[in-house]
Order: sequence, then C-alpha cells, then structure tokens
Amino acid sequence: MSDSLNLNVDQLFFLALDFKKNNLLGAKKIMQQALYLSDDKDGPVKNNLKKIQNELIAKINANRISFKEDGNEIFLFAPHLLPTEISSHKFLYLAWVQRLHRIFPNKKIRFFITHEGGHSNPEFNKNFFDEHLTELERNKFSIQAFPRYLTDLIDYSYWVSHAIDKKPYFSLFFETVETVKNNHVIKFVREEGPVMSVHCSPKLPINDLVDITFVGQEARTHENNNAKFLPVIIDEKRDFNFNFIIPSKNKKRKIVVTAFTNKRIIKNLKKNEILIDKIINFLQKNEVEWHFIGHETKEDYFELDRRFLTLEEKLLFLPITNQLSEHFSQSDVYAYLPGFHGGDSGTRMAVEQKIPCLAMKDEAGGYIKYATHQHACDSIDEYFEKLEILLEDKNYSNKVISDQSHYLLSLKSNENEVFFERFLEDACLNFKKRKYL
Repeated sequence: MSDSLNLNVDQLFFLALDFKKNNLLGAKKIMQQALYLSDDKDGPVKNNLKKIQNELIAKINANRISFKEDGNEIFLFAPHLLPTEISSHKFLYLAWVQRLHRIFPNKKIRFFITHEGGHSNPEFNKNFFDEHLTELERNKFSIQAFPRYLTDLIDYSYWVSHAIDKKPYFSLFFETVETVKNNHVIKFVREEGPVMSVHCSPKLPINDLVDITFVGQEARTHENNNAKFLPVIIDEKRDFNFNFIIPSKNKKRKIVVTAFTNKRIIKNLKKNEILIDKIINFLQKNEVEWHFIGHETKEDYFELDRRFLTLEEKLLFLPITNQLSEHFSQSDVYAYLPGFHGGDSGTRMAVEQKIPCLAMKDEAGGYIKYATHQHACDSIDEYFEKLEILLEDKNYSNKVISDQSHYLLSLKSNENEVFFERFLEDACLNFKKRKYL
C-alpha cells in the first residue's frame, strides 16, 4: 500500500476496486486517499467509498450475529508493550493477567495490543509473557495485535469482529486506551459484554462508556458511582546491586530524591513558578541535596531558572537508571512533587526501600498511591514544612515509613480478589441495564 502514495486519482480508484476483492479495509484506505486528491468531492470516488464502507458495516454485523453466547474468554486491551528496562506498564499488565488467572482459572485470557508498531515490538510482547507466566497460565493465554494504521470506528470494528469469534466473558481496558480515538474498541465490545477499566491517573476523567472503573485513588470513588477502588500491586523482578553507592556530592547532607521519565520534571516545573520558588527557597535554607532522576540535563534547570545555577552544589541530575531502588534506599525522602501525575512506580519503590514518601492531595481529590491519607499534604506550604520535618525528626520519619509500609502490605491482601468478583457482578448488572434500555 505504500506504493499507492505515488499514484494519481484514477490509478488509486482502480487499485481500491482491485483491493476490494480480498481486503476491504485496504480498499477503504486507498479510496480515501483518492478522494483526498480528487477535484470532484461528490463524484464516483465518494460514491464507491460509501459502497465500500457499507460492505464493511455489513460484514461487521454479520460477524456479530455469529458470536456465540457462551464466551469463555476474558479480553484485555492495552496500547503497547514497551520493550524497555524501566516501564512499569508491562508489569501492570502482567499483574492483571496473573490476577485474572487466579480468580478465573477456567477462563482463557486474550491480550490485545491496540497500536502494534511504533513503541511495540511483537517478539518482545510474546517473550515477555512467556517468561513470566507459568506453563498452565500460558496454555490459557494468547496475545494479538491490532494493525497500527486503524483510524476510525469502522476500521476498529471490522478488525475486532474478525479477530474474535465469540462474546467475551468481560473486557478490561487499561487507561491509556481510553482516548477518543481508541474508544472505538470500547464502543464495539461494550455491545457484547461487560466492560471494565483500570484507571490510575487522577488527571483523566472517568470514561462513561465503561461499566466499572477501577481507580488507584480511594477519594475518586465518591465522584462517580461506577468508580471502585481496587489497587494492583506490581511486583517487578529486579536484581538489587548491593555494591551500588549513591553519587552524593556531600555525604554529610540529607538526600531528597525525585524521579520521573520523559522530561516530565521540567515539563511540570515550567507550568508552576510557585513550586520553583519553593524548591529554590528550600535548598537555600537547608543543608540538603536534591537528586532529580529523569531524562533532563542540568542545563534544562539552569535555563528554567538561573537561580538553580547558584545552587548547583546542592543539586544532582541523573538519567533514569536500573539502580532506582538502590538510589532510594540510600536517600532520606522521596519527594513526589505537587501538581505532577503518574509516578506510581517511583512512589511504590520508595516505600519498598523504607524511605518516607511525601505527596500532596491533588486537584481531583485523590492521593498519590502509597502516600497514605494521613500524611498527604493539603497545601504546598504544608508540603515543604513536612519535608523539613521528615529530614530533621527521625521519629516522625520512622512513623511515616511504618504507616506507608503497612498500607502497601494491605493493598496486597487477598480481599482484593473478593472485591473484584463483587465488582464484576455490578458490571454485569450495568451491562444488562444498557442492553435492555
């Protein structure tokens, strides 16, 4: 199809008609390209495009009718599987696959990658699950990928209707699939069975198309009746390097550490002058070091605010490393900066390494996971006051560590499995209400 880019309107028109014999989706794409180049937007090109789309819809409807009622598969949908060392998403998906195998040992699980290509790697996708699942789990698990060129409702519906042959027991979506574009997948499968989603970020609204949404912030369950608090603890397999030594500039100073990927520290600081002022004021007043671990360079900070240049001796800028846990274990406080989103993996790793995690209640009313409610700050002033106390008062710091560690353990409780089954019943009821409206 890449050769079609060099064809004129007539050549594209006849190529589309030829594709139509065996590849309706390919024919649609080529005819859309012909319409884009055509001077006559209401002529034969447009008419044939409508015919192709009608044939696609007819095939989708025919496939729907053939779906069996007694589906024995659970469908999971995610945008990609990053083949990188530092990516908590792939372990999040794995944790859910393993949880579903435990709760539904007689069900098969089908994992769909909705954007194969780009960030994803087909061989990595399969190998990752093969390495981490037991033989029994692998026998009841399969992974498939959507073609990356899919763009609209007809494209997604046609692919999904050909990729499955029976109704799902239920479908589970991960939050990054819940963009407007990818809602096409949800719109299709929600007609066939209950739809649930895992929704960690408090910055994103709850998707109304979903029957039940699992959120990582307990406070969010009050804003939407279909939002349920059900955390999943990700156990990433990491080899701990006991010979690792934190690259501190002055061993006598206490260490505050913040870690994010993809230059998100700088991106968020650019939007928050008050936070920049608070960080600089904190560094000026206290004999501490602040370690920023991410993809930024020190020049990024100096360009952001020249005052950082005068504090260079108290700052350390490091790339993301496989020794994050080791770095945390030798630090004094993990500072989840106010106004940020994401970063659940970093906060969890900090709590696991027995350092206190400082966070502030966010605008959506939730809390950063693993920073327990009684220690989440109400204001940016309180945040920096608590930061100083955590560094100065060992007893208070130990109490926070104890509370957060116990909270983390409570989230690993088997009770969550019981809650899941109860929430699935709710999702099934919501689906039936939708179906018979």
